[in-house]
Amino acid sequence: LKIMLVAQDVTDREGIVRLEEANGYKSLLMSTVAHELRTPLNAIIAMLECLNSELGEPRASELVRPALDSSKLLTHLVNDLLDYGQIAAAKLTLVFQRVDLRLAVAETLTLLSAQAGKRGLQLLVNVENEVPELWCTDPNRLRQIIVNIVGNSLKFTKKGSITVEIKLLHPKCVRFFVRDTGIGIKEQDLPRLFQTFVKLDSKESLRLNSQGTGLGLMISQQLALLLGPNDNDGIHVESEFGVGTAFSFLLENKKPMEEED
Repeated sequence: LKIMLVAQDVTDREGIVRLEEANGYKSLLMSTVAHELRTPLNAIIAMLECLNSELGEPRASELVRPALDSSKLLTHLVNDLLDYGQIAAAKLTLVFQRVDLRLAVAETLTLLSAQAGKRGLQLLVNVENEVPELWCTDPNRLRQIIVNIVGNSLKFTKKGSITVEIKLLHPKCVRFFVRDTGIGIKEQDLPRLFQTFVKLDSKESLRLNSQGTGLGLMISQQLALLLGPNDNDGIHVESEFGVGTAFSFLLENKKPMEEED
């Protein structure tokens, strides 16, 4: 008679389960807090904008403007935290619809043109003639990616230009490029670029991006994975320190929501 005893150490497995549960609660808490903060912040911004337009006096406007800018910055952070919580909980929803791709890009860059002008930078766009007029994607999430990448280039470009380019790879896929003539990124820093809450710690980077949270590019990376083909790697980065940086990502022509089974 032979008796075989089998022992299995479940300590690690139980620890993993507890960590997953804790991470889920953390994401839920973050999303809930961010959602609750967004409504009063929007009200504060609306009231400050009204106050700024009513006062009219330069001195009064100087006092209101910092509060308004700070409120908008905080709202942007809250929105990033809300997206981060949804991504972590795998609850981020996309709405695919047909849009005029050229118009969508032009309208997005219009939002950034004033900032580029203040910095004395050229903001250029080049769309290949072969790119179809209509494209099916989530326009709000595409806008978010472009704003994050171009906005990042604006922070780190002292002179020159930022160029957005769209090339057709095949009828179902285009590649977006964002090229800048900024300070560039050191090769050893590239792997850290899309990590959560990570900011490049060179003195120049910290000086130019003192208020960044390290969430924008991470969120854009996750959105690029969702808007591109199933086997895509998200945002690709090439950079030469002191010369400039080129970001690129794929955008697939998706199926409209109303046509899905």
